[in-house]
Amino acid sequence: MKRYSGAMGLCLILPLVTLAVSVRGVGTESTLLESHYYLVSIGSPTSSIQALIERSQDEGFAIVVHGDDPVTTYRGSEPSVEPEAALLSAPMLLVVDGERFLLRVRETTFTYEMRPGSTGYDLVLVPGEELPTAETLQSVLLALQERGLIGSSLEMTFRSYPKNPEKPPLPPQGVAIDSALYALEVAADWFATAPIAGVSLDGLSAEVVVEKLPGMEIPAAFASMVISETDELAKLLVPIHDLTELARSPSVGYLRAPYRPQPAVP
Repeated sequence: MKRYSGAMGLCLILPLVTLAVSVRGVGTESTLLESHYYLVSIGSPTSSIQALIERSQDEGFAIVVHGDDPVTTYRGSEPSVEPEAALLSAPMLLVVDGERFLLRVRETTFTYEMRPGSTGYDLVLVPGEELPTAETLQSVLLALQERGLIGSSLEMTFRSYPKNPEKPPLPPQGVAIDSALYALEVAADWFATAPIAGVSLDGLSAEVVVEKLPGMEIPAAFASMVISETDELAKLLVPIHDLTELARSPSVGYLRAPYRPQPAVP
């Protein structure tokens, strides 16, 4: 048993294995607010993709696996003929994209999701009502432990966002990214937010456009993601969690969604 330490002064007892947890960015709040959702960095997963798929099949998840041609889909262990879009709203969902995954579980009073983040993986907590922070985190961390997705030590950083903001969240200062794309990166639900941002998704990646600075090239780390390119523009398929990282690149003048043709107004 380890103490859950951090600004909140909470204690979690996690009996499955010894789990040391430190928390930053929570302030003094002991309640998860219904009006907000929370992104919690939890590091890298400890389970293999194949083991995660097999366990999720046993538990009856809706499963979408990218990386194959065509995309393969399942309801539990049975192959599904449903379109991918029909599975993405399932209460128990696993999306696999190469070596990355998104796992979502909708409980009675909250939804949680584990997905790629800027520093490993993020835990997304979406309360359906006001909930005690310590007890809710404990139940989620135990569930992730049981699936072999977290190790014996966690350093978690909390960020909170309003569910229905009047304006989208501001990108980090000095980062040349369209606010709609940044809102997608930090959204509670990538699949629901992408159409609002005007972005097409392929698995856990988004189709975006880089307006390049004169004479500059797409950074080497993103070069393999280029779909098409001219001297001024490049279209890329970029992991959603890497959008801000791409926009920070010195060669990027602006990162935005592709322009979509609009029907003529009579």
